[in-house]
Amino acid sequence: MADGRVFIGTPARSVCAADVNTGQLLWRFETRGQVSAAPVHADGKIFFGQHGGTGDFYCVDAGSGELLWTQNLGWVWASATPFAGRLIVPAVNGNIYCLDQADGRTLWRFYAGTGCYPAPAIEDGKVLVGSWNGYYYLLDLETGEERWRFDTRGNPDSGAALMRDGRAYIQALYGRAFYCLDAETGAEIWSFEYPDGWHCNVSPALAEGKIVLSTFYYGAVCDYPIAPCLYCLDAATGELRWQARGDGGITGHAVAGGRLYSGSSCTPWFTCRDLETGEILWRCKMGGRCEETCATIYGKHAFILVTDGRLYAFA
Repeated sequence: MADGRVFIGTPARSVCAADVNTGQLLWRFETRGQVSAAPVHADGKIFFGQHGGTGDFYCVDAGSGELLWTQNLGWVWASATPFAGRLIVPAVNGNIYCLDQADGRTLWRFYAGTGCYPAPAIEDGKVLVGSWNGYYYLLDLETGEERWRFDTRGNPDSGAALMRDGRAYIQALYGRAFYCLDAETGAEIWSFEYPDGWHCNVSPALAEGKIVLSTFYYGAVCDYPIAPCLYCLDAATGELRWQARGDGGITGHAVAGGRLYSGSSCTPWFTCRDLETGEILWRCKMGGRCEETCATIYGKHAFILVTDGRLYAFA
């Protein structure tokens, strides 16, 4: 979201821009494949990849939706991460690309061996990226050179990592724990283990010394997660502060002003909680569940995409 606009990627092979105050469609850009990850905005441009069609990665003008350039990177399921005129793009073919935002030319490439699905994290000249082979890699932002790798004992997938104040926070689908690492060395500082059969595959939210995880358990008779649960941990120690059954799952959450905003992969409720205590402040029923989407805060509104095909805005 930027400049009063929300940018939405769709499985209907398009990216749309809408007015954040009214929801009015401003423009639509047609692609040749499904857009599964959120488009990212930087310097008046929108960047996004696709899968199921060609291997084109796109840069379009955020104001008009006009195509500025394309680069063939193969299928891309994750959001890119922009930083200082560069763009870090993870691809299904196992490559991590560093592109020039201005024209899309490749500055460097790192091959991780198998598909790269989490959005990269960047801090202090370092790039943190995950691969389906189980490893997270820390790379030099300037050169793409590997500094260290960490085995998650799972498969890094949709949930992006975080780097903040010299620490790296990572998780992996089918892994047993959420990890806090020293971003300089890759050494483990603490870990939080999930109950048996539970998974974490969503980007965490970090604010006010707390980190919130969204987890889920797959039922034998369901094709979607059941019994989702949010865990709020102390970011310094990994100690559990509170948990909330029924919220979260394979849907992300957002934090602003001491409040946590989250949907659910199991119910149609959108919930606002007190970040300190986990107490429910308000909740609203929507027309569907939240699946592989993430709440976003822009201005005084919270936004989320729902399985009924609608974008909801809450004041």
